[in-house]
Formats: sequence, C-alpha cells, structure tokens
Amino acid sequence: MVWNVPSDTHAGRSYRVDLVAEGGYGRCDCTDWNTRRWPAIKAGAAPGSRAVLCKHEIKARRYFLNALLAELATQE
Repeated sequence: MVWNVPSDTHAGRSYRVDLVAEGGYGRCDCTDWNTRRWPAIKAGAAPGSRAVLCKHEIKARRYFLNALLAELATQE
C-alpha cells in the first residue's frame, strides 16, 4: 500500500510512504524516517508507536483508515 504524501514545508514535494514495508512498520523516503524512525525500528521500538512513525506515515495511515471506514459504511 503505497501513498504519495505532500510535504507540509516544501511546496511541490511529496514523500513515498509504503504502509506495509519493513514487516508492517511502514517506510517513508523522508529524512526523518531514515535518520530517526528506521534506527528506532532496528532498536526494537513497537510497531505503530510514535517512535517509528514520521508525520507522512501518520497522514497516510489516517487517509487509509478514513477510506476503509467509508467503504465499510457502504456495506452496512
């Protein structure tokens, strides 16, 4: 599940977020993920914790969840 998430600070820039990469931890191509989140994953931080999620992953997860809930609502 790959999403392109627009940058909040760099106009025209987006980040590639893969929500199921790294065994479900997710992956982003931003600097924060590579310098802070990936080392936390390697150190054993809990999946889904703030230690392993950059802001782009949080946005992508929110978008995915909203889309999933909207779809489920149509099936009731």
